[in-house]
Amino acid sequence: MNIKETVEFCWQHEVCIRQAIEDKRNDCGTVSHGGGGHCKMSDPTALKAIANISDVACVEVEYGPAINGKRNIKTLKRPLQWLKVAQWTKEYYAGKPQGELIDFKYKQSKLRNEICAILGVSQARYYTMLSDIFTYATGLARGMGL
Repeated sequence: MNIKETVEFCWQHEVCIRQAIEDKRNDCGTVSHGGGGHCKMSDPTALKAIANISDVACVEVEYGPAINGKRNIKTLKRPLQWLKVAQWTKEYYAGKPQGELIDFKYKQSKLRNEICAILGVSQARYYTMLSDIFTYATGLARGMGL
């Protein structure tokens, strides 16, 4: 999956991604972490704190409708960094026409023709704005090593 698709996925399924991250962090259970092999830390409060500040390397995100009790699953590596890229991109374009485009397309699920009519732009301008958005997001992602 390329950067554009991953950022779009983050905008469309942010709640599911955050839930998957929380589930992954809560999966640590009561595992004891050692300190060089000779001592163990079994303090549940400390383990929870460590889990909450630790980076989550990978999550499996369930999304879409359940068909026969199963939903689509996507594996997302470095989900916290991807969420940052998506959030920072939205923040950068907040108050600009591109920010409105992001809101209409990914939050309100409006179609291209509706967005063009609301914003008063041509389809060519619409695609130019999308290109601008994802060029910025690509720069952020590359800067973060994604």
